[in-house]
Amino acid sequence: PETVSKAFNDFITAHSYLSSRQLQFLDLLKNYIIERGELQKRNLIESPFTMLHPEGIRGVFNPKEIDEILSLTQKLLAA
Repeated sequence: PETVSKAFNDFITAHSYLSSRQLQFLDLLKNYIIERGELQKRNLIESPFTMLHPEGIRGVFNPKEIDEILSLTQKLLAA
């Protein structure tokens, strides 16, 4: 959990322009990874992520940001 939290905090620090909804999404994602220890790309367009936007991650972030988030989660889950 500490590694995951630190990685997300670093990501948020590097992306200081994120909106409150984006920060909410990242917090949800962080907790999802900590609780389940896994994440499939399709999970990001399913519940609980669709509670923030009907399209999940696609409705909250642009494609470049989505790629960065997927890269972050892959690194975390590979560790």
